[in-house]
This record gives sequence, structure tokens and C-alpha cells, in this order.
Amino acid sequence: MQHHPHVTAQHGNWSLFNHYNTSSNYPDLQYGADYKQYDEETWPPTQDCPAIMKLFDLDFFHLYYIPAIISVGLVGNLLSCVVFLRTHLKMRSSSYYLAALATADFGFNVTLLLVWLSGFGLRVFNEEGWCQGVVYFSSVCSFLSVWLIVAFTVERFIAVQVSF
Repeated sequence: MQHHPHVTAQHGNWSLFNHYNTSSNYPDLQYGADYKQYDEETWPPTQDCPAIMKLFDLDFFHLYYIPAIISVGLVGNLLSCVVFLRTHLKMRSSSYYLAALATADFGFNVTLLLVWLSGFGLRVFNEEGWCQGVVYFSSVCSFLSVWLIVAFTVERFIAVQVSF
């Protein structure tokens, strides 16, 4: 079996590229080409991985880094909502945009937490409609986050222009 120059047999699971690539740009790659299969005993393929992949312990990132970032995001967004809506800052119109932004980001972090927890046995996504609902909610929160930043920026631009 021939490989693309950037995807060689020595890259182990990276050769899955052959299975999914049907591009005519690479005539030597064919749909359904053979690729290595790994079971629990041979995974991770440290002897087959490129040197750069050996530098990263992805299990460490998955077990500690991701939940730490999610936790900081949940606490930070919750505190932001409290500060913008419960202090003297609630008198400013921009505080409502920022509180809404913190709420949207909080919702997005909740969906990330659900996805992370699914790797530990919480099978929310196996129930009818839950997978679609979580993906939809995640997309809505992400969409709202971007457009609330745009709205906040426009509001601040107008506030600055009108004051002069």
C-alpha cells in the first residue's frame, strides 16, 4: 500500500487519514484503504508515534487541564454575573451585555463539562434527544457569545461617539 508523503506507515494511528480521504488531489490514497487497528493492549502506539507526540501526555491534559479550565470558567462567569447585576454596576447599560455574555459562556462551559463527564461513564448522550439538545445548546451559547461581544462593542462605540 502506498502512502502520501506526509502520512507514512510509521505514524501509526495517523494512517487513519487514508481511510477518510477521498480527495482527487492524492490519487495514491483510496477510500477504504487498510489502516492499523489498535486494541487496549497496544494503545497508545508510542513506538509508532512521531517524536513530538511523545512529548505530550494527553491523559494528563484530559484528566486535569480540561476540568480545571471548565471550573475556572464556571466560577468566573458566575462571579461576573453577580458583580454586573448585584452591584452599582447594574446602573450601566454595558453591564447587561457583559452579564448576558457571562451567562452564555457559563452555558457553554456546562456543555463542555457534560462532554468531559461522558468520558467517565455519565452517558447523557446515549439518551434520545440529549445529544442533539446538548449540541444545539452549545451552538446557541457560542453564537450568543460572539454576537453579544459585537453588540457590546457597538454600544460602547455609540456611547463614545455621542459623548463628544
